[in-house]
Amino acid sequence: MNGIINGNKITKWFYLNIMHRINLKLLLSLFFAFFFLQCASYNFNEFFKTYNTEEYSYWTGKKALSWSDFEGIPNDTSGDIASHIQVYNPAIIEMKNAFSHAKLAAICLFDKKKSWVIKAKASEDQLLYDQVIFNIYELYTRKLRMIFSKTDFSIEDYKDKFQTITKENNKKLIETINQFRKDTFSGQIGEATK
Repeated sequence: MNGIINGNKITKWFYLNIMHRINLKLLLSLFFAFFFLQCASYNFNEFFKTYNTEEYSYWTGKKALSWSDFEGIPNDTSGDIASHIQVYNPAIIEMKNAFSHAKLAAICLFDKKKSWVIKAKASEDQLLYDQVIFNIYELYTRKLRMIFSKTDFSIEDYKDKFQTITKENNKKLIETINQFRKDTFSGQIGEATK
């Protein structure tokens, strides 16, 4: 009888000691993972505040570009170029902790201050060419969102997967832009733009 009681005490002590260590390790691991991810995560509100509407236009299907959107100053080496369009497609990913889903913010922006036009050389065909460039950027922003929605992310790999997906998407974007520029001779062939 005494052996069974001592055995139960040892088993109980062993169980409590092991469970305590496992729980402590688990709690510490979760705490540090949560703490470091919170410190490393980017606030989505700050991301959107970076791109104010005084300097940038968000792509919208409701409003096409106009020459008045091009507020930048032409450079001295513009030569025969009538305009320059500066477009960005910034994206960020956030995953708060191992129990949350990854969130993506991907937008398409026209930079008003870095896009310029020489009005004496401007034409509607050139404006259409610049609009198509903006549209292609939006297309690849949407493609990034679509690929993202079909990808499984974990807390261990979400940043690496995001970088790989974004890099590949931007590579295809640049290839498409370069092909469009080649096909239209950088907007000089108006019919090819239409």
